[in-house]
Amino acid sequence: GEILVLYDSTNANCRISRDSVIVNLGRLNKTYELYNRKGVTGTDAVSFRGFKRVMVLGEGSSVMSNKIKDSLKAYISSGTGSNKARVIILSEDIGYHLDRIGGAYYDSAFARSTLGISYVADRPGVGGRGIIGISINTNLTDSSYGPSTDVIKKSASVPPSQEYNLYRFRLFADSMCAIGRISPNYNVAVMSVDVESMRPVADNPNPFTVKRILDGMIKFVDEIPTGDPNTISNSIPLDYSMSQNYPNPFNPTTKIRYNIPVHSFVSLKVFDVLGKEVLTLVSKEMEPGSYDVEMNAAILSSGIYFYQIKAGNFVQTRRMMLLK
Repeated sequence: GEILVLYDSTNANCRISRDSVIVNLGRLNKTYELYNRKGVTGTDAVSFRGFKRVMVLGEGSSVMSNKIKDSLKAYISSGTGSNKARVIILSEDIGYHLDRIGGAYYDSAFARSTLGISYVADRPGVGGRGIIGISINTNLTDSSYGPSTDVIKKSASVPPSQEYNLYRFRLFADSMCAIGRISPNYNVAVMSVDVESMRPVADNPNPFTVKRILDGMIKFVDEIPTGDPNTISNSIPLDYSMSQNYPNPFNPTTKIRYNIPVHSFVSLKVFDVLGKEVLTLVSKEMEPGSYDVEMNAAILSSGIYFYQIKAGNFVQTRRMMLLK
């Protein structure tokens, strides 16, 4: 199978998550194999080498055993630039157990330096069950009814250029529930929401929440943008914003996403380290929406570049790295 799905047969809700994942991988035309990790203590170590992707399903206190954690470390360490390891984790309490002293399988180095996540809180504030996509499924809304959806954030132990905010809690702009990492030898997407608790919401007409989130997570670790190549969401953003390009570093193409809340003239340009303009990616009037633009740097030399958006009174600049 294309994806090895790890689940815990001793946990009823994890079995529900497994069944939901199986149905929705079928809708996505993805093949899979199942591995029963059997709780948090007795599971034997297993080799994940040879699988294109490994997906870990957790539920509350059952996220993974220490032996499974060691197997994930070995799998991640086996990745190379030409054959990356790809890991997807969907589980409540992932930060609570991995990055909190006293957690069942506490391993802050693994959480922060490998997965790229830091634990913030055991759950968001009151009413914080709604979630919204940022770097994947941008501005698409869903919900989670799980009792222990962690608030997590990007780890300071990882280069900022490798990390992405994938999802946040809808009511709290600074509270993330999914973080992604694109590194030279492996890619990781971690979501602190278990599959069993995912639900659609009234203002998103597409009911297939699990399919949508799985598709976004898989495409992220595969470095494939989600959504239409020009407009990634029909919903109108609340604010101007521009995401970190990905992949980054890149060669020679990369994607840049930006949000326009009102009709605006939009300018998106690329500059070298001396401030010289080297590319113009966008220069036109645009309607409100969320957009993707692809940058092809085939004519440029390896190095650091900066890309800047100007729209209305909004100006934002970010850094990127081209490696040929």
